[in-house]
Amino acid sequence: LGDVLGRGTDGRMMYRFLWALQDQATVTGGEVFLLLGNHELLVLRGKTIYAGGPEDMCAYTQDFSQCVGSPLGNWKCKGVEATNHALGCLTKAWAEGGDMGHELRRRVDEGKMNMVKKVGDLVFVHAGL
Repeated sequence: LGDVLGRGTDGRMMYRFLWALQDQATVTGGEVFLLLGNHELLVLRGKTIYAGGPEDMCAYTQDFSQCVGSPLGNWKCKGVEATNHALGCLTKAWAEGGDMGHELRRRVDEGKMNMVKKVGDLVFVHAGL
């Protein structure tokens, strides 16, 4: 995959799903390979140019339905002890101490997410070679 973030309104939910799928596959003897794209690398550095709009940003707040109408308001963030506007909550979630950033970095450290993955004679990358 790669570039899961910024491809719709559910980046947080999609990563939670993909990580759960990867964990379940391991338990049953299978494997799910997750690739990093430039969107993930950028958000880990605090660059949010690929945030998927108010709905995606508001998914990082504790009050999604209220936030969508006013993403620049002051909201309690999910996964991190903070209050911020919706884009600030997204940024904090993917930062080093945030729940999403912590999980992604852990999976990279454990070799569960890669920039390049070779399986047999095939090489998988996020974009073209």
